[in-house]
Amino acid sequence: MQTAEICISDPSMDGRDATRISKKQSRRLKQFLMDVAYFYDLPRWANEILFELLMEMDADGEVVISMGVKKRIASELRISVPSIKNAISIYAKKDILIRQQTGVYQFNSQIFGKRQWQYIRDIRMEVNYDTNGTRQLQIEVEYYN
Repeated sequence: MQTAEICISDPSMDGRDATRISKKQSRRLKQFLMDVAYFYDLPRWANEILFELLMEMDADGEVVISMGVKKRIASELRISVPSIKNAISIYAKKDILIRQQTGVYQFNSQIFGKRQWQYIRDIRMEVNYDTNGTRQLQIEVEYYN
């Protein structure tokens, strides 16, 4: 069994009044996303897109991905809008994003928790490898009170 622990936010930060995550949280979130990408066999180029989509997530774990959002992310990352669409398709196939309706997706709460990132204190990721060569991912999320 292999276990990795990743702390997403600064324990000294209250978190409840934040509207965006801090730079320190951002670094830790990006590390977490690299681990998620590895486990789900995502292409490396898709990590930055996933990070930007997480920044769009609302309090219920939903993200509305309009053409305007796609264009803004594409501009910020200096990539094409079709690359954004391709990444979203990959996330949906891997159950990282769950399509609710056209342009509206829910982040998989078993991976990303049930609240916005600024409210997360710690994330514990555990990967279990069995004798058959399969692996299971378990993620536990601890929130600020």
